[in-house]
Amino acid sequence: KEPPKETLIITGEELCKKLGVTIQTLIRWRQKGKIPFLEIGSAIRYDLHKVLEALEAKKKGAKK
Repeated sequence: KEPPKETLIITGEELCKKLGVTIQTLIRWRQKGKIPFLEIGSAIRYDLHKVLEALEAKKKGAKK
């Protein structure tokens, strides 16, 4: 069993750089429910590990 990953909360701009996608892609994924996000006041933040897990799960589900 893997040790729990440390929570890493990042901005949309940081997530775009890490994933190599545009902010429009992030918005679209968020609206479609493809990636989890946090709403803190009017700011949107992302838990990097949860986003990566969600994208991996979608990728594995598409291969079936």
